[in-house]
Amino acid sequence: MKSNWWPRFKASFHRNFMDFLKIFAAEDEFINKHKRKSSMISEQDRYGKDKD
Repeated sequence: MKSNWWPRFKASFHRNFMDFLKIFAAEDEFINKHKRKSSMISEQDRYGKDKD
């Protein structure tokens, strides 16, 4: 039993770590999108609407 803990631990750790990285990447993407959108809105308030 003692010799079997490492492969299970490694698989579990890898799965949890990959989930953490996915969550972190999604949060980072959300923050960057929101930041860009927020700055676009404040620029529109300052300079007027785009002519597109």
